[in-house]
Amino acid sequence: RMYPPAFIVGRHVNTTEQTLLSYHLPRGTTMLVSPFMIHRNPNSFKSPNLYNPRRWLKDGECPPWAEILKEGTVSGNYIPFGAGPRVCIGTGFAMMEMMIVLRKLFSTFEFRPCSPFPATSALITLRPMDFQLEVRSR
Repeated sequence: RMYPPAFIVGRHVNTTEQTLLSYHLPRGTTMLVSPFMIHRNPNSFKSPNLYNPRRWLKDGECPPWAEILKEGTVSGNYIPFGAGPRVCIGTGFAMMEMMIVLRKLFSTFEFRPCSPFPATSALITLRPMDFQLEVRSR
């Protein structure tokens, strides 16, 4: 949530002119949407700059990630893979891969940062700059 890979997404108004809230968007306008900023909105997330994985728990249980993504897409509050007709085609694969790889890594190793959280580099995707981790077998 805090560091979505696609930190900014551009969309082009290619049909008739549109109105978004009180903004007039003529045909040909390029609009930028920032999941990075949306995911830090205090109206959507309590303590938005705090890393707190427990915020996703419901009654002490972790809901299926598909449910979280569906809820986020509908509400517009959590859009790590975009939303609507242009949602990332790899969303399902990325979530499945993440769960499998992270479960294996965290059950086998313990990770500790050797320095504060790294600065980010905004290229095509948002990436951490160089940092070091201490890795120990469990």
